[in-house]
Amino acid sequence: MTIYGATRRDTAFVEVLAWKAATTATYSKLVEEAMFTGSSIDELLNELHGLGVPIGGVSLKWRLEREIYTLETDVCRWIDLTDRRSISALRALIGSWHSQPVTASILTGDQRQVTTRIAETLRTCGLLRPDGTHTTASGIKYASKFGTLGNDDHCWAQWLDAYNTGATITYSEPMDPADPDVIEAVKHTGCFVP
Repeated sequence: MTIYGATRRDTAFVEVLAWKAATTATYSKLVEEAMFTGSSIDELLNELHGLGVPIGGVSLKWRLEREIYTLETDVCRWIDLTDRRSISALRALIGSWHSQPVTASILTGDQRQVTTRIAETLRTCGLLRPDGTHTTASGIKYASKFGTLGNDDHCWAQWLDAYNTGATITYSEPMDPADPDVIEAVKHTGCFVP
């Protein structure tokens, strides 16, 4: 089992909402529809959102089913996924992926089969200590593909041995569209949050 998180709340929201944002192709079609009906794109989007159609965003039901959690974890030993040494070690372990060398863009890409295989490999191999011995890693840390706001801003995937182990929820709250961190994520993703 794996749990995903980020060191900053706004980064966690960006990671979640970016996948729900409309693409340029979607907006192009909506602009054509707005022109055809004689309305503005904003009027059309407001009408669709009013009907519960999550164009370029999430539905109210989706938002109400989610919360943001603050977790306390055991001492974590992370593998920095985009560290040059990690990439070199992965190249030595698996070589390439479909004839492409392992790079940071492949490691943080959208192909779940790739990222899952890489994570499984890293979980099996663990960390190499300076004395040459191996130890188990807690998971991986990586920069958000949507950008970071400094050195302490990273995402992580923690591997758990069993359900409800390795992390404790210390605080939770509903996802609120008026939350400053949600507003910041909306600015960066363009994702509508009702």
